[in-house]
Amino acid sequence: MKNFFKIITDFIADISLDLFAIFLCMLFVYKTGPSIGVISFFIALIIYIILHFFYSFLEKIIKKIFK
Repeated sequence: MKNFFKIITDFIADISLDLFAIFLCMLFVYKTGPSIGVISFFIALIIYIILHFFYSFLEKIIKKIFK
């Protein structure tokens, strides 16, 4: 049961972090204007997704090594 709550809290933390990053990207789009902002939003979103999956993959590898 303890692991179940840990999985749920980690999942909620990941979702809130993702939503915060998307909010920051949207704020950047709003401040820079629509033409440059849309391109920079998609670039920032792609970079964020790549880094997020790389971090989660790296975290799983570290857990397997030290387990």
